[in-house]
Parts: sequence; structure tokens; C-alpha cells
Amino acid sequence: MDAHRLPNSEPHDSRDSPESRLLGGPLQQMQEAAKAANPIAYVTRDDPPFLIFHGDNDHTVPPHQSTLLREALAKAGVKVQFHSVTGADHGGPLFQTDEIARMVVGFFDQQLKRRAD
Repeated sequence: MDAHRLPNSEPHDSRDSPESRLLGGPLQQMQEAAKAANPIAYVTRDDPPFLIFHGDNDHTVPPHQSTLLREALAKAGVKVQFHSVTGADHGGPLFQTDEIARMVVGFFDQQLKRRAD
């Protein structure tokens, strides 16, 4: 993750990073645990459709992480929609727009409503 982190972001490979704390030790020493914690390791072709939003100014999770997830889902044949939120960090008001709300409602309408035959 550090190879893709934004400038002025906290390093992910440090001993006290949230990722290292999750895994119980420094990432470099916990490679098997890191692989097991990676959601991409669990992508299968029978996964449900995904709708991903990621801020292009996210200082917590590099935007590249969502790009990797999108690519893994698409490669597996899973329907996936990805939207980069311009100027947004890790959540916040830029995600709370009418445009994004319409995309979310449209996605759920498309995926969950039964179509009349």
C-alpha cells in the first residue's frame, strides 16, 4: 500500500500502522496474515455486484486499493461499478451528494428489483 499512498499520508508499513496492529505484527513479518486479510483473495465469480466509491484524495486507504479490487472483480466476471470521488478524502461530505445518492439508489434498483417478465 505504501507504494501508492498519497503524499503526507501515514505509512502503512510501519510497526504501529492500523494494518500492522490488525495483523498482530509488522506487515513485512506477517505476509501470510496480510494475504488472508486481503479481500481480493476471496473474490469469486459468484460474488454479488459491487458498487465502489473511493475519494481520489484519500489519505487513509490509497485509491489504488479500490482500483485493484475493481480489476479483480472484473477479471472474475463480477459486475462492478467504480466511481472516483474528486477531492474526497476517506469519507466526508463529498460523498453525501445528490449525484452519489442517485447512483446508489440506481444501483440497488437495478440489482435488487425484480424485473417484470
